Formats: sequence, C-alpha cells, structure tokens
Amino acid sequence: MFIDDHIGVSIAGLASDARILCRFMRTECINHSYGFEKPMPVTRLMNQVSN
Repeated sequence: MFIDDHIGVSIAGLASDARILCRFMRTECINHSYGFEKPMPVTRLMNQVSN
C-alpha cells in the first residue's frame, strides 16, 4: 500500500486493521508535508504510529 512518495507498506493479517493504520500514516504524512514543506522522516512516522 502507498503511504507517501518515499514510504510503502505491505499487509499480513487483518486487512481492516492495516487499512486503519495506513489511513493514519497517510494523514500524518500529509499534515507534516503541509506544515514543514518536506516529506516526513520514516523514524518520526514510526514514533507517531507507536504512540
């Protein structure tokens, strides 16, 4: 699945749970790009997901 221009995800297990996480990650990347005018670093995205 596509998250951002530099981030992709593959799914194994419950697809509905993965879709929710992917939607969250896409939203975070869009918000970061809008505010900072550069792509969100993968490490920052993973910190957001783990919180």
